[in-house]
Amino acid sequence: MRIVTSVFQEQSLTALKKLQVTHILVNELKFSSGIKGFDLQGLKNITEQAHQLNLQVIVKADRLFNQSELPELLAFLQYLDVIAVDEILFSDLTIKMLADKYALKMKTIYAPETLLTNKYDVRQLQLDGFDSCVISKDIPLTEMFDIAASNKDYCYLRIHGPILISYGLRRFISVYLNEFKEYTDNYYLCEEHRETRLPVVEKESGTWLYGYTLQSVNEIVNICQRPLKGIIFDNMLYDDEYTIAVIKIYEDVIGQKLDSQKALEKLMQLNEKIIYTDISEIKKTALDKE
Repeated sequence: MRIVTSVFQEQSLTALKKLQVTHILVNELKFSSGIKGFDLQGLKNITEQAHQLNLQVIVKADRLFNQSELPELLAFLQYLDVIAVDEILFSDLTIKMLADKYALKMKTIYAPETLLTNKYDVRQLQLDGFDSCVISKDIPLTEMFDIAASNKDYCYLRIHGPILISYGLRRFISVYLNEFKEYTDNYYLCEEHRETRLPVVEKESGTWLYGYTLQSVNEIVNICQRPLKGIIFDNMLYDDEYTIAVIKIYEDVIGQKLDSQKALEKLMQLNEKIIYTDISEIKKTALDKE
């Protein structure tokens, strides 16, 4: 099974390789939801270093693209092909169309957040020539397993990282503050009757709202026994130090050096501000929750 992790520093690659990571997930700021990442030269450098360590590279380009942006997007995709990026993870079907039209060599991972909720959604992707996909994180774990079993070695599952609640092209913070710039840190949405602060990221290309951080320490052994193509640690709001520590914790659970309760305690000690949601507690809708 592939193990995919977000990475923001080249010097993290050796440590991740020692932890059995197989693929790194990187991004360029303009074409992704990321609040930190690599410029074009940085993508080239980290791709070369990753390949030297026998790590494959997945570029995350998970935002929507307007008609006027298509020439720039095509140039970006062709650049990724030239520097030999292995795969691209995306939510806008435009990327698949361009990859096919211009015969790009990198493989395609379709990750449309909430859309892939049953086995036929995924089967149609295979018929349409997508190389793999990421199952929706908003359905019960048992249904995720059913989808994976019906589409063996095709689906990725996000098992750790901030949960995206919504994404749109409107820029709410800029309008509210009447100052149009990017707000990538220190802004939160707080519901009227709850104390929880939900991180908000606003860039020129849109606004992303995040909820709690997904964790799977209670289910990781079970997850690893399923016919998934891979699991994803997408810690886009955090740093590599956190990610490396997290993977070590999961590795210890799999190796029976830690039980799940102790693992969760260690996770919480990494950053006391992070509030976790267990993957087994994900329901179909808010109406299913108590």
